[in-house]
Amino acid sequence: MFEQLILSENIPNKSDDYLKIEKMFSTEHGVLSFILKNGERQLFQDFFRLFDGLAVKKQIDVLDLLVNVYSHAVKKSLTRFPLCSIIHRIVNQIAHRSGGSPLVQIFAVEATPAVESSDYYEEDPDTYSDDNFDQTHIEIDFGTEHNQIMLEYPNTKLKKGDSLGYFSKEFVCLWSRDGGITHFAERNPGEALIFFPIDDLVNDARTMPFGSNKKRVDDLLTLERVHSIRSGFQFTTGIDLRKMYIRDQIALIDFLSEKNNTRWVRLSNILQEHGEDFQLIAQAFLGMDDSRSDFFLEKVSTMQWKLVRDILIKYSDLNKAINVVEKDAKKFFHLKNELIDTRTIIQEFVKRSTKLLFDVLENPEQAVKDFNGAQQDVLMFGSIFKAAVKTGVEFKLEDVAGLDIASFSGKDLPPELRRSLKEISAANWLARGVVGKKIIESFNEVVDIGDENRIWYVLCRGNDVVSFIRFDVLKNTNDERLHEYSGSFNVHPAYRGSVIGEAMINEVLIHESKNAILHGTLDPRIEVGTRYVEEVGYLVTGVIENYLDTPESFFEVIADQSVLKNYKSRGWSREDVIEFAREHSREPLVAQAERGDIIVASVTRDAGAEPEFISAAAEILRAGFVGTRYIPDGPDSKVRYMIFEKIK
Repeated sequence: MFEQLILSENIPNKSDDYLKIEKMFSTEHGVLSFILKNGERQLFQDFFRLFDGLAVKKQIDVLDLLVNVYSHAVKKSLTRFPLCSIIHRIVNQIAHRSGGSPLVQIFAVEATPAVESSDYYEEDPDTYSDDNFDQTHIEIDFGTEHNQIMLEYPNTKLKKGDSLGYFSKEFVCLWSRDGGITHFAERNPGEALIFFPIDDLVNDARTMPFGSNKKRVDDLLTLERVHSIRSGFQFTTGIDLRKMYIRDQIALIDFLSEKNNTRWVRLSNILQEHGEDFQLIAQAFLGMDDSRSDFFLEKVSTMQWKLVRDILIKYSDLNKAINVVEKDAKKFFHLKNELIDTRTIIQEFVKRSTKLLFDVLENPEQAVKDFNGAQQDVLMFGSIFKAAVKTGVEFKLEDVAGLDIASFSGKDLPPELRRSLKEISAANWLARGVVGKKIIESFNEVVDIGDENRIWYVLCRGNDVVSFIRFDVLKNTNDERLHEYSGSFNVHPAYRGSVIGEAMINEVLIHESKNAILHGTLDPRIEVGTRYVEEVGYLVTGVIENYLDTPESFFEVIADQSVLKNYKSRGWSREDVIEFAREHSREPLVAQAERGDIIVASVTRDAGAEPEFISAAAEILRAGFVGTRYIPDGPDSKVRYMIFEKIK
């Protein structure tokens, strides 16, 4: 009888089939007949002999079958039949016996209440359900990360009994009481949820997570359909599946499917001891391959926990950055209508992060520096995709693969890098005549001075320098905040016009401006200066005449994020600035100053136009204003505008 039940190729899962099984269990050919002829002990021996020979997924199918047969018996008021007692004892024994797959035990633990009552479905505190679903748009408050999410659900309506909940760290899913998971949407805090059929998650390379294939994703979805396992997982293991990326969920399912549960016992003990950090521990463990997992468990068990925790936090931050990059890359190629699988590149970052964790556990002293360096590389790569989406600049993956960013103090800058920096600076400035030569000379002196208070950020591809910038710590300032001089920002001529410069601004210059007050100079003749003001938040505070003893003048600039909110124009959109500038730029400066606290000056990129503009700017700045916005009239326009406001 059990052979017929368990070894069937198509395990029954419809109501009619359950009726047949119920009849088989409750007649002379069923459980009662078997017990009378062979004894109860033989029944259990036969069952577990067959059960233990099944694959893990098949074992879970059998558990699901037993629960549903029991539930059907409850509905028919047949709970006194031997069938229900036997199912209860079988499920309970699977849940509590030693050995076997941890995953099967977890399912059995969750199934135990189901064979003790008629209520098989448990409420999920982070699941939204409404018996009155009959609309296309609703507002939902999950009460956790999101607040009043507007749901966009194309081509269909929510139905009575449907429920919404977090499936993973990146996705929200729709569960149908009748059909399992039917739709999914990416989690973007504060944005509308746009749902797509769940098959897209399996079939579309742009949404399928790295480290999985169609079968493995489909297996994961099947498990979620078989049981609402999330609450069971958290109750049994302390691991909240909703806080895990899908790739980590798949790794967890694979790990728990092992029939030898020795490693799971060791991991469980660690999770119980450090329950508040179970998510950090689980994510790191699941990132290890089998050959390194025992080493990880040993180190986590024996090292000082505070040190281990700091390392795991750094590892978690690095993996968060990798997932952000993956999303940015998918967005870039999606906007281009290209179906490009970026997982090969992401895979390299994942491998690097796992190897780094392994190395750091062996040598913890390098933890912060190594993790910070790796995270900078990841964020730089992601910034390239963001910059490409923003600017529309085209690039190929092979053009940016292999980029690494590193930081050096002035005294630790290697000789070969010093030579490369000088060559790139000369190539960029030599055409600027007298001032260009002076800048090259000054730069070469700065490179040669081994100042430990100077930090260089150098972006390389292989052995070739692509871009660089420096920050000098300034002393004797009037406040206790960190002040730095930022300068020497260069991009190799071969990469000029690419997304590299924009990425360096985003990931190095803007990042540094959040931690220090930045001082610098700005060449009024180079349009890239508008990006310093617009994107980094520099304010133009003065004019340096006869810069480096040349006839030319440069702007003096300061980036202090704490004061930007004080200036009205910093809250204007690009369109607002251009509209205001076009309306008022032709008015005399004196008239503008008499009219209010905001003045606009303009310059045309024609030979000889800059001196007049610089002279006007100097006059305005001396009158107690600062330059708050600096913007071109349009992508191809020769006109630039600078907005000035009274110093606040």
